[in-house]
Amino acid sequence: MLALGVSGAVAALGATLFPGSAAAEAMREDLSATARLMFSLRQYQLHPLLAAVVGAYLIAIAAIARKSRPGVWAGRLAAAVTALVLAQLGVGLLNAALAAPVWLQLVHLLLADLLWLALVLLTAASLEREQEAPEDLKGVRLRPAVEV
Repeated sequence: MLALGVSGAVAALGATLFPGSAAAEAMREDLSATARLMFSLRQYQLHPLLAAVVGAYLIAIAAIARKSRPGVWAGRLAAAVTALVLAQLGVGLLNAALAAPVWLQLVHLLLADLLWLALVLLTAASLEREQEAPEDLKGVRLRPAVEV
């Protein structure tokens, strides 16, 4: 995730400093002889590759967490991580196709932040230990103090 974030920040900086009118033109500029700096800043090849690998890994981890922890929160957070990964991949493809407009880069960054939060919460929900009832309360059915 750290390498993906760094490569995304560098790619966004390159796309902002050296905007292309379309993805094909941007790639052509990257491959020209005078494009050393532009090529190193954009890194169109590295960021999407890392995104695909890390995205597949996160979806697999979310599926494992959903199966190993049957709790409500783990299931919801696993679904959120999966949905956010797929949304990120879609927005990333759109971002590349539209030659990285700033507004879409901000949407991509917002989704990345939401994905990070969902992943941290999924980790916490997956590591949470199940609480057992104290010995003196085992088998006791608790009733509300006031009947409604």
